[in-house]
Amino acid sequence: MPARTTRSLDGRLYRAALSLCPADFRFEHGDELARDFDEARGEALATGDRALWSFRLLMAVDLA
Repeated sequence: MPARTTRSLDGRLYRAALSLCPADFRFEHGDELARDFDEARGEALATGDRALWSFRLLMAVDLA
């Protein structure tokens, strides 16, 4: 059985939002965007709650 990766709620929501993008865009850039999101979220999480909430706000604005 393959190892299951645990994703944050933020990561799952971001991936769900990416599903609204055109298929060609998702196919070409989706994995990279998701990895970048996870990396940036991890950095914000390590910095503290305020940084994490700022990151969430920036990602919400970016997706909008």
